[in-house]
Amino acid sequence: MSGRLAAYTRDGRSPAVLLLHGVFMDHTLWDQVLKLRSDVRAVALDMPGHGASDPAGLTNLDAAMDAVTSTLTAEDALPVVIVGHSWGGMVGLRLAVARPDLVRGLVLSNTPLVRNHGLTRIGFHAQRALLAAGLPSTAYGRMAARSLVGADYLSDHPDVASQMAARLSTMGRTRIRQTLTSVLLAPHDTVHLLGEIQVPWRAVGGAQDYAIAGGVADVIRREGDLVVAPGGHTSPLEAPQVIADALGAVLNEFHRSDG
Repeated sequence: MSGRLAAYTRDGRSPAVLLLHGVFMDHTLWDQVLKLRSDVRAVALDMPGHGASDPAGLTNLDAAMDAVTSTLTAEDALPVVIVGHSWGGMVGLRLAVARPDLVRGLVLSNTPLVRNHGLTRIGFHAQRALLAAGLPSTAYGRMAARSLVGADYLSDHPDVASQMAARLSTMGRTRIRQTLTSVLLAPHDTVHLLGEIQVPWRAVGGAQDYAIAGGVADVIRREGDLVVAPGGHTSPLEAPQVIADALGAVLNEFHRSDG
């Protein structure tokens, strides 16, 4: 399936809503959001090298964007409203700016807009080194769950850590290290792209989410609308109603402008 991604579709109202998950997740991240928005036509993808998708497109964000676009073309699902979580939001933002003819709206969930630096960057390099030295992918999965998911939610849902460990065991250490490089270490700042979005959009970040820390939240609010949800970096999991409401707001704006 080189060049295309695993797609899980559901019929409903137009336009199609494209759901793009973040690193070490898969299309099931959106299950609760889709239950709350049972009216929409949904296309949830497994991102490159995750779930049932092969690693083609994992090399960098442009390659991931190309893989997403080719998959949507094959699914006859263009144009779309994109809901992107973290990595998925990074790809969705670039696609919305580069191809506004294909994107009718955008929800950025927990999306990093500033390049990792300082201790955070050192930490990601250390993780790559540990994996290269033989750290089991399942152990890394549990560690990743603790850094991504809010502590309260993880305490109430301890199965989340075991599920992430299971997903990463199928990825293997080499692919995990490639993901860390292409998604978390290589990208540069993209805050400036917010001012170039030509479609209705909303942003959501968690109260304990590194993606909106260090003044990033203020920058987003200057350009558009930011909702702060309870929890950490996985708002579609921890606060699905907030994501569903943000999607509803974008869809309403689209329908008003289209009507």
